[in-house]
Amino acid sequence: MPRSFSDVEVAGGDSLWPDAIRAAHAVAEAAGVAPPPAKFPVDAYPVPSALVSLAAAEAVGPVSPRVLPVEAPEDGPLAAARAGAIVRSGRRIDADARPFTLGAEDRDSMVGGRHDDGFATVIVRTQGLRLLNLEEALTSLAAQSDDGFDVVVTAHTDDDAAEASVHQVVGSFADAFRSRVLVVRVEPGQRGRPLNAGLDRATGDYVCFLDDDDVVTADWIEAFRAGSQVQPEMVIRSRALVQPVTRLSPPADGYDVAGKLDSRFDRSFDLTKHLVNNSTPIFSVAVPAAVITSQALRFDEELPVLEDWDFLMRAALVVGVHDTDRVTGVYHWWVSGESSFDRERERWATARRRVHARLDTLTRPTGMASRLADLHDRLLSQGRDSDEIQTSVRALADDLQARGRPAGGAF
Repeated sequence: MPRSFSDVEVAGGDSLWPDAIRAAHAVAEAAGVAPPPAKFPVDAYPVPSALVSLAAAEAVGPVSPRVLPVEAPEDGPLAAARAGAIVRSGRRIDADARPFTLGAEDRDSMVGGRHDDGFATVIVRTQGLRLLNLEEALTSLAAQSDDGFDVVVTAHTDDDAAEASVHQVVGSFADAFRSRVLVVRVEPGQRGRPLNAGLDRATGDYVCFLDDDDVVTADWIEAFRAGSQVQPEMVIRSRALVQPVTRLSPPADGYDVAGKLDSRFDRSFDLTKHLVNNSTPIFSVAVPAAVITSQALRFDEELPVLEDWDFLMRAALVVGVHDTDRVTGVYHWWVSGESSFDRERERWATARRRVHARLDTLTRPTGMASRLADLHDRLLSQGRDSDEIQTSVRALADDLQARGRPAGGAF
């Protein structure tokens, strides 16, 4: 069994589903219940991606730690985990006949007990429309092994019912977690507005971010803390896997898995590549509050997309980035609507040009980001392979950097 995502080869789209099934068997064995069926009917039973990925993540011996409980059908290969036990960090929690979604008492027992020192503030962005996804995201926070964080949930909506639904989801958690969660209503605007509202209320030494449709592993905060102890003044960055998903047909809430986990995001932060395109999802970074304050960093509320990349780069050019090299989250890639890049391509292209224009003012020589992007896009349109493109872009970057260096600073 793989002990962590880092031990699993996912490049090229290799599936983690077989490992998830072995993890489910381990849970069933530990609970003393019948194991799930040996045959895994993938087409007939698309398992929620968070359970698949996290169950496959860290199975140790006969007990699978950090299995994230999410909604599941009554029947299926992982039903034994729901009927038997929820296991975290090698410690089994009895779960006789309890529903698979955690109740307040269950969530209370999942809250870790190590730090409570204001290490980080986590800003969770939601519109109150994907309530099962929000519950899943918050459950992954409640399961953290390091409790040194508070949560600001920004309800980005002008709908009273949607805001009430967000409060209801948060209220379903036990006091030990719920007491650390603040819900703030944010009037409609672009994607940066709720993030700025969260920044205004952040009190931690670091600020982290989590959208309501993504999930993180139980060592997410723990990994950021470890990184901060190595490079306390830098942006801390962990790795992420990508899970393609599709929305269920209304009125159903939730999603179906639409493909295999993959590692399309870069393993480590490469400044040259990030000047061209983003390869770091927003939940993969913890940004020091000191740099946010000293540089007056804010999210660009005019950007309809790519606001996270713009913010990250302005911080990274000032203090740099330290990689933990630990996979600590799953990014849900909506292949039909939502955040699909194929939707409204021109909107993405316009936002990208705006980000490049700002980065041009923060690098030396001026205009470096746009020149690298133009070369990248031209070679890509010519059908050049990725290795050749990266070699050419890096050569241009080296030439430009010989004449100047990133200047940093807020705009």
